[in-house]
Amino acid sequence: MGDPAERAARLNVKVFRSLEAHDQADAAYWQALPVEMRILLTWQLSEEQWRLKGERPHEPGLSRSIAHVRRP
Repeated sequence: MGDPAERAARLNVKVFRSLEAHDQADAAYWQALPVEMRILLTWQLSEEQWRLKGERPHEPGLSRSIAHVRRP
C-alpha cells in the first residue's frame, strides 16, 4: 500500500453536520469528475463488489446461464 506518511498526505477529511450536506458534497464531487473517470471508477467499484462476493470479475464473454432454448 505504500508509505503510511505518503498515504496520510493524500487523505482529505471533511466533517459534515448533516446527511443532506454530505449528499450535496458527494454529488458535487462526482459531477466535477469527467465522464470517463466516473465510468472507470464505477467499473472498479463493481469489480470490488464482485470480489467481495467471491465472484470473478474478469469472466470472458457473456454470462451463459441458459443451457438451451425451446422454440414453440
